[in-house]
Amino acid sequence: MARDVVIARRYAQALFLAARKKDAVARVGEDLAQVVALDAKEGGRIRHFLEAPQVPTEQKLAVIEAGFRPYAHGLVVEFLRLLLAKKRLFHLRDIVEQFEALVEADQGIVRARVTTAVPLASAETLALVAALETSLSKKVRAESHVDPAILGGVVVKVGDRIADRSVSRMLELLREQLLAAPVGS
Repeated sequence: MARDVVIARRYAQALFLAARKKDAVARVGEDLAQVVALDAKEGGRIRHFLEAPQVPTEQKLAVIEAGFRPYAHGLVVEFLRLLLAKKRLFHLRDIVEQFEALVEADQGIVRARVTTAVPLASAETLALVAALETSLSKKVRAESHVDPAILGGVVVKVGDRIADRSVSRMLELLREQLLAAPVGS
């Protein structure tokens, strides 16, 4: 596991525990997602400003207070102040991803990465999610990806488990079987 992910997970875990203690996990998660979305909408300018070494810390704190305090949960504002003080704002996106993963795990939700050669119709996605929920006995949140290289079929990844039912994998297995078969005279 990369060092950055370990750092992000630690910060996310601390924030998650604090939010749970204040019974504000959902609100904190929503506010964090909005902070990241706002930064993305602005092309990363907010984060770049807050990370800029030439900008005085007092000015950065003033922006956090004025820009976020009226709208975001107090924990989110204090968390942003902590990240600023520890010079860890560049980890914010990773921290938010780890926070979301902690919330999902707490709610018994697992993420499934579904890769297909062409986009699935919504009915197909719903049917696949329902089948996964039945087999895993958990709520599933599917992330769809398209990869024409698999030619057809589907590849589903849940955690460290992979179910590869793609045409490219089936052809690969067929090739291996043909190469391993004894040649008769």
